[in-house]
Amino acid sequence: WERALALMADLRLAGFRADVITFSAAISACDKGERWMQALMLWSEMEVASVKPDAVARNSLVSACARGRQWAHALQLLADASCGKDGQHMDHILFNTTALACAKERRWSEAMLLLGQMRKSTLEPDTITCNTLLSSCEHGEPWPHAVHLLWHMRDRGPPPNVVSYNTCIHVLDKGHQWMRALDVFADMPLARVAPNTITFNSIISACEKGVPWEVSVGIMADLHAHNLQPDQITYGAAVTTFSKAHAWERSLHLLHEMHGMAMQWDAVVCNSALAACSKGLRWSTSLSLVAAMVSASLQPDMVTLAAVVRTCEGVGRHAPPGAVLGAMRRSVGREFARAGGEAVRAGGDAKEGPDLAWSVGVLVSYASAFRSEDPLLPRCAFDAAEAELRDLLSVEAPAAGARRGVADERDGPSLGRERAREVVTS
Repeated sequence: WERALALMADLRLAGFRADVITFSAAISACDKGERWMQALMLWSEMEVASVKPDAVARNSLVSACARGRQWAHALQLLADASCGKDGQHMDHILFNTTALACAKERRWSEAMLLLGQMRKSTLEPDTITCNTLLSSCEHGEPWPHAVHLLWHMRDRGPPPNVVSYNTCIHVLDKGHQWMRALDVFADMPLARVAPNTITFNSIISACEKGVPWEVSVGIMADLHAHNLQPDQITYGAAVTTFSKAHAWERSLHLLHEMHGMAMQWDAVVCNSALAACSKGLRWSTSLSLVAAMVSASLQPDMVTLAAVVRTCEGVGRHAPPGAVLGAMRRSVGREFARAGGEAVRAGGDAKEGPDLAWSVGVLVSYASAFRSEDPLLPRCAFDAAEAELRDLLSVEAPAAGARRGVADERDGPSLGRERAREVVTS
């Protein structure tokens, strides 16, 4: 766009008069460079120079306004075209781009009014138009309009495609309408529209809002039945769903699937699984999962620490010991207070506590001292965990024999506690 504007300036200095093709090319360059103000200036220059704009110039300007989230300017340009001010006829590109400008700023009421304007201009909305209007409802509140539009598309046209269904399900997810989302999902085979991975990601996310976790299991099976490959978003949504339902075994099973597919974990997925373990009071599984995070080069954070603290407190017998656990809890409380959150969410307080890195280091040391034999969880690379521990705490690595025992969930964190205490106090 800089080069285009420089060439326009050179033309003016040389005394040449730019024509509509030149202006259109310059406005298109500003559109691609996301420079809506410069595009508007060129449009004004066209009017001053009495150069009649063409559809390319007008549509490029509306597109620039859409990129710049200038929905009011886009609507004004559409209004000018509708009254024949620029001498151009309206087309689908103009309406679709104007709808996009409104959708980006969630101006769903203005976007929906474009349907009536199109019909007045003897244009019928196409699938792209309707999909854009559906996306304007994505913040969830106007979900009834999205559902109505989708059913209108199905019954009267234009025919909906997978993007139409995905967008409507996403709108219902944001609107916490999981039952209606399932209805829309169930309608796809009737409309002969094949779902894709994005469809399943959206419907699983909608199921977080209150659907029994068994429904999510069926949806995951349906995904495989369609020969689709789940991605990180799929697993993340499913793990979160199972976590909220206290189904910690299912959460760990999904982590195992990801590991078997050589799919990298992320902190959000692991923290969701830790939350499930917290609700199930699976303290040793939580510690083992933290060690697995470290071996996967994932740094435990405040959310990780808070989940494990809650788990250890829930069993009634603390691992780490009470004094260390209290220090970790204070660290979480302080970090939540710094972040503007509620310290009570972490079970801590807002008083001065130890550094978060110290508490995370302690957590990793205990994670390396215990090992879960749960077949759902991949074995941890303890050497990597201990290397991370040495970096954080600057202590010697514990002897290999100190981490070979397995603690019983029912007995509390007894085996390996003394060695873990030695690691922390050395």
